Amino acid sequence: MLDVIEKINEKYLIKEKLGSGGQANVFLVLDKDTNEEYAAKVLKKESNALDIEIKILNTFKQYHNPYIINIIENGEGVIIRKNRETMIRKYCILENALYGNIFDYIYIKNGGFGELKGKIIFLKIAEAIQFCHKHNICHRDLKLENILLDKNFCPKVSDFGLSCENASNLVQNFGTEVYKPPEVGKSPYDGFKVDIFCLGTILIILVLGIKGFGKPNSKDTYYSKIYNKQFHLYWKLIDPFAKSKGVTLSEEFKKLYIKMVNYKACNRPNIDEILNDPWLKEIKDMIINNKEKYDLLETEIREEFIKLTPSLKEVCHKILEKKDKESEVASYNTKSYNIDNEEKFFTEDCKPKFEETHMNINYCIKIKGYLNPVKFMNSLCNILIYKYGIDNCYIEANKTKLKFNILFEEEKEEKKEEEKKDEEKEGKKEEGKALEDEIEKLKIDNNGDEEFNGLSLQVKLIKTSDEYIIQFVHKEGNRKDFLDKYVEISKLIENLMN
Repeated sequence: MLDVIEKINEKYLIKEKLGSGGQANVFLVLDKDTNEEYAAKVLKKESNALDIEIKILNTFKQYHNPYIINIIENGEGVIIRKNRETMIRKYCILENALYGNIFDYIYIKNGGFGELKGKIIFLKIAEAIQFCHKHNICHRDLKLENILLDKNFCPKVSDFGLSCENASNLVQNFGTEVYKPPEVGKSPYDGFKVDIFCLGTILIILVLGIKGFGKPNSKDTYYSKIYNKQFHLYWKLIDPFAKSKGVTLSEEFKKLYIKMVNYKACNRPNIDEILNDPWLKEIKDMIINNKEKYDLLETEIREEFIKLTPSLKEVCHKILEKKDKESEVASYNTKSYNIDNEEKFFTEDCKPKFEETHMNINYCIKIKGYLNPVKFMNSLCNILIYKYGIDNCYIEANKTKLKFNILFEEEKEEKKEEEKKDEEKEGKKEEGKALEDEIEKLKIDNNGDEEFNGLSLQVKLIKTSDEYIIQFVHKEGNRKDFLDKYVEISKLIENLMN
């Protein structure tokens, strides 16, 4: 069978899959003419799901708003995938947000950016929404997962698939549960006020790293205090966590946040009022009167993001200097793995893929210096099996390329029990434990109440001109569980480097 090149309409070469939604797949693509990389959103089946997003982004394109994702082109053409049927599908080519979305960083960080740095990020997002509202567009699905980061870590609002031009008397039950205001799904609503509520939810997560409540109704432990206007009781619940993170919330922040997540949509401020709120005055004045200090804060934010991006690891010649063992070619199925006999999953003729162009660097670890790639991947495979056990993971080693798949089959409840036992062993103080139990309910989770039903991820070793890159690819399962394993395996790799 011919090795068919993956491509879109003969112009764009598909380099890798970045993600998948209900209606479309997203790929990293290379423009053959310009050698530039972009993100391509391609419909899974014939539908008009992309029409709204394409129309809105093409309208915005002429204004070049710096905080909204830019569309390059769109069309309907031939989509060719390796070993798959050739299809005619709608697609749109978007600028490539090199560093993924803000949700992933905050989840991995397990905390927010504090008020001052949070103001800078929030101001840019709010200005993007002001631009949308001035053009009579409401987003309706604002969330941190839809706020992307470009090569300079500048936030870009994306995913306009649920947006609409007529923002009044809407009835569709759209949006993500964690961010969705109480009126959606119950009565006709104003799309602009929905965006304000979502922005309020984004605001507290940016600052503290937690949601402000579970679900916005009168029964929720946290939101009920807002619903009943018992604001002092609400902050009595939130302030201890803020203090534990070294953050003292200002009264200006509290007033703005409470207004934005008001139960009654008519009492929420509009986007212009938010941008003129006293809480943002400090940053806006700094941009005009003390640009040097503002630029320094922006640099600190970028450095903080970079710290959350797996760091560059210098590799010395002593790494992975293990004695080679004679062994047969390892079985793909690790159920046959013998823990006392280190297996060779990859043979010496395996070569890492050489990447001549800049690649997407989401969920990657870069390795500079000397590395024996085959020994490294064999060692990593064995470490992962030893760590997770042959009953909990399945490693499929590809004999011609340095990559493998891992399928986790553990149950979420069992995982929680293990974590609970570990906490008890550490002997945490009752007061601190009680606070953690309460805040556990507010931790950000973009999958809501979705049950754990397995996780599949891929680990690839790729060689560039001057370094090796270990890339993690989310194949199937809960996004949050992927991030957990990504952080966990990254630490194992760091230990392997030492």
